[in-house]
Amino acid sequence: MAPHPLDALSGPEILLASATFRSELLRRGVRSVKSCYVTLIEPPKLEVIAYLGIATSPEDLTPKSNGVLPKRRAEAALINSVTGEVYVLQATLSTDGTAVVDSYEQLEKGLQPGITMEELTISEEVVRNDPEVIRLCAEVGITKEQIMCDCWSIGYEHRFGEGLRLQQAFLYARLGKDEHLYAHPLDFNCVVDANAGKVLKIDFAPHRTNPSKPHELSGTTEPHSVAGDSLADSGRARIPPPMETHDYLPELIAQKAADEGKTWDVRRDLKPLHIQQPQGVSFSMEGNRLKWQNWDMHIGFNYREGIVLNTVQYFDKDEGRLRPIMYRASFAEMVVPYAAPEWPHPRKFAFDVGEYGLGMMANSLSLGCDCLGAIHYLDGTMSDHAGSPVPLPRCVCIHEEDDGLLWKHTDFRPGGRAYSVRSRKLIIQMICTVANYDYAFAWAFKQDGTMELDIKLTGILNIYTLAEGEECDAFGTEVAPRVQAHTHQHIFCLRLDPMVDGLSNSVTETEVVPMKEPTGSSENWAGNGFYATKKTLATTAEGARMANATTGRLWTIVNEDKKHYASKQPEGFKIMCKDFPPLLAADDSLIARRATFAKKNIWVTPYVEGQLYPAGKYVQQTPKAPVDSLEGWMEGQRNIQKTDIVTWITFELLYFNTTVLNPLTTPTITEDVRGSTVVVSFTRRARFGHPDFIEPCEVVGPFHSYINPIPTHATTQYAVESSELATLLTAFKFEWRPQLEHLAAPALKLSTLAEYEQAVQLLQAQPEFPEEWYDFTQRARRHRDWLVGRVEHLKEDWQHPSDELYLDAVTTRKLCEEINKVFASWRLLSEAISAWEKEHAEPYFTQFWNWAKGSFKVAAKPVPTTVQESTIQIHRGTVLSPIPTSATAPDAQ
Repeated sequence: MAPHPLDALSGPEILLASATFRSELLRRGVRSVKSCYVTLIEPPKLEVIAYLGIATSPEDLTPKSNGVLPKRRAEAALINSVTGEVYVLQATLSTDGTAVVDSYEQLEKGLQPGITMEELTISEEVVRNDPEVIRLCAEVGITKEQIMCDCWSIGYEHRFGEGLRLQQAFLYARLGKDEHLYAHPLDFNCVVDANAGKVLKIDFAPHRTNPSKPHELSGTTEPHSVAGDSLADSGRARIPPPMETHDYLPELIAQKAADEGKTWDVRRDLKPLHIQQPQGVSFSMEGNRLKWQNWDMHIGFNYREGIVLNTVQYFDKDEGRLRPIMYRASFAEMVVPYAAPEWPHPRKFAFDVGEYGLGMMANSLSLGCDCLGAIHYLDGTMSDHAGSPVPLPRCVCIHEEDDGLLWKHTDFRPGGRAYSVRSRKLIIQMICTVANYDYAFAWAFKQDGTMELDIKLTGILNIYTLAEGEECDAFGTEVAPRVQAHTHQHIFCLRLDPMVDGLSNSVTETEVVPMKEPTGSSENWAGNGFYATKKTLATTAEGARMANATTGRLWTIVNEDKKHYASKQPEGFKIMCKDFPPLLAADDSLIARRATFAKKNIWVTPYVEGQLYPAGKYVQQTPKAPVDSLEGWMEGQRNIQKTDIVTWITFELLYFNTTVLNPLTTPTITEDVRGSTVVVSFTRRARFGHPDFIEPCEVVGPFHSYINPIPTHATTQYAVESSELATLLTAFKFEWRPQLEHLAAPALKLSTLAEYEQAVQLLQAQPEFPEEWYDFTQRARRHRDWLVGRVEHLKEDWQHPSDELYLDAVTTRKLCEEINKVFASWRLLSEAISAWEKEHAEPYFTQFWNWAKGSFKVAAKPVPTTVQESTIQIHRGTVLSPIPTSATAPDAQ
């Protein structure tokens, strides 16, 4: 099957593109490079629409595909390891395994691609091994082994000229294995040359340490000279780090309590809450195309934006057709400016999309912790410095959630009826870790036609030290003794490329105003009159707008050629968001010059191919936003009415850090916005440490094996004859090790459908047990129900005995895992209950176990090659329904 034109590059495509680019550079005399990214160049919008057969106007009732698959193209940015020059190359990939370079560019001096994971890791090692850093740490009692640092983008640094590839490093101490390093901030940070691998400057910030002038800085807020002594320029003495521990890992908290003669435990008073879908999920997947409750869309993923939703459509049953809503929706940029004015703190305003890449920072998600219920995962593929593909398994999770009431009404009259409808929503989520912060980005699609974006901020605050007796200033909060968190904003820019009933879209602005006629007048005698005013944004000169809560100002994306049958008004989607605080830095500040998109709450531009990033394509170390960025795209009076447009929504969170529930501090702000159309909402759950715990989950860490990348694995194909139940159960044993995930793959085989049915009968014959064993028995029942549902589904799929039937490796692994969980549940039960209870349970357990040992036979030889889950390709004969056959089983926790 041909790839979807918006599918991300596959591993082989990345290898092909990288080899082609390196050959081209070698031809040009460049022998040593490091690759920063290899990514898909999305085909032209009109080509994709024509190939997929999407309606371009309300009159286009039966669109058809033109059958012309757009070309696959790739782009990479590579850095000359010797000179630091940056090259951007593009190539067209052919289906015959060849590629042709069709664009080469050497970026002008000062332009840099985003930071890579390898550079962040290498720069930390550079700082930790720098002799001057080691000496400075020793002065305040920190050994070399205890030095830790977070390497960040540097914002803009004018002191080192152009052309260097810089990072800044915030230093901390980690006093023991897995200990909370952010509890021990050091009093200096570093500037690192990422290409040369050396520390260029160590900066000391001034403090308010003069007892006679407690609110006066010891120095100025200006940057110190590169050649000077920064500590002397700061005007203060060295400040040892705070040494009190504030751990968040339960075992470390319990150990500290035990050392103090106390006891501590996680919460144990929560009863089990089970989320079950024994008949499977209600959505289906065809590759990365998703269908659910009339919604139809493609899910893309790239290194920079992470999740990208493409070709979002809704099936209108009245019209009997798919109606387009959105061509593309993505997290285009975000910036986090901090408030403290003393250098080097003003450098803290990271562009987490443009300077890092959300996709590059995405986590591998774990069932029962990051995602709960019946989950379908999507994998991603990143690239390393060698240009080799790096699998990122389970970086996107898709699942359904109950969403409370969808609609309810009660007829209050005697004998009147009440009627309620429950709501279900579909979640598409990724979680990204950017240094200390963790962001959960979740798209929600609802049965009433609502699209909702929910962003949850968690993780740990960026913090800095205070001297003994120093008062925290107005720019932060002392969240723990001698630990301060600076006030900051999180500013997000959401790019929406609407396609409401076609390509001709407009944006209307609605405000509520009172009647001008005074109270007592013939027009407004009671004085209560008010009404909504609407205007359509016509040109880019009026296309940048600010929110106004006093008038309830809001915006709607409409198709003026499609009118509602009753209101006769244009149909469209309303943008609803209450999180619209302005950028608080000065208009001519460094952050305002670089993040011009943060100056307004909504921008509307005419669609232009390639205009994807509001702060510019190359954000790293820029002194100001380039002309080719959002503010530049608004120049002139270009038409934005009844044309192909793009909307950019800037929403923000202003965060004044708070302290609660000492001794462990957990600043918490919760915000949630919901509406009936396009909704932007987010929840804030930032942590310095946990004040209380429920029973923890073991979560596999972010899957970033960039230093020792996993090699490309061979494709494995499974097939059996139609006389047997068509499946091979492959058990993967996962062991998490630093930066590598090793997989062992012994093969298990189940013989016939009759044996499956025998398993079902044994499962359904489960005896009853005393209430005190509720947890064990419920766990077993959940896995029994899931397994029964799987067997029934397999029977339904077995409809073509003359065909071969193939079951994908993810499904086979899940099946085997679930059967093992059934066994484990009953083993636990048998070990736990008393002797008289064993008389009732043991016969059943023994019967089940004997059957299992007889039915699951170890294969004569193991699977021929070690396989990486995210790289397995399965060739199918009889097609299985895509979601139920690969749906994740219930959570074992």
